[in-house]
Amino acid sequence: MEQFLSKLSDLKIRVVLASASPRRVELLRKIIPCFDILPCNVDELDDPVLSLDQLVQKNAFRKANYARETLRLDRLLIIAADTIVRSPEGDLLGKPKNFEQALAYLTTLSGKKHYVLSGVALLLKQDNHTILELFTESSEVYFHQLATSSIESYIHKYRPYDKAGAYGIQELPQGFLKSVKGSLDNVIGLPTESIRFKLSTLNL
Repeated sequence: MEQFLSKLSDLKIRVVLASASPRRVELLRKIIPCFDILPCNVDELDDPVLSLDQLVQKNAFRKANYARETLRLDRLLIIAADTIVRSPEGDLLGKPKNFEQALAYLTTLSGKKHYVLSGVALLLKQDNHTILELFTESSEVYFHQLATSSIESYIHKYRPYDKAGAYGIQELPQGFLKSVKGSLDNVIGLPTESIRFKLSTLNL
């Protein structure tokens, strides 16, 4: 990864995270110390025709493409992501619109396994040539059986309306989380391990 970052610097390629999420900013800094942040005003799709893998990848691509069209630079590496939660029944749990929906989401996840999927887009522009890498990372999360009062207390305290599935794993109270299989960073919002590997394979 150090060689890759050195090459980026030598080629004067600007790295941009297509997100203003503090969680994604913090995660990306684990593998790339210096990058720019571009908030993306892109409506996230919720298309029942698409599989969940296709959905998160398409949303990530839309964010990356927004950044590309906004910046219009030739030497550019854009990193974008979209994260969703799949319920035990296979339903999409996005960002809750209100308290009632957040309560319904967390009640659905109580005592069960669910999956967190992140679609990632890596878009490299160099010398009028574009390379696009799309992939999906999946992690399994298992919650303990949760009391309704505990769920309500969590929602009132943390107001998780900007988080898929109505929770942020890093802020869950003791007794919520039973286990995680797969990337914890992915559950937080950015699968840094896979991004590190994918970047190392890009042809600069």
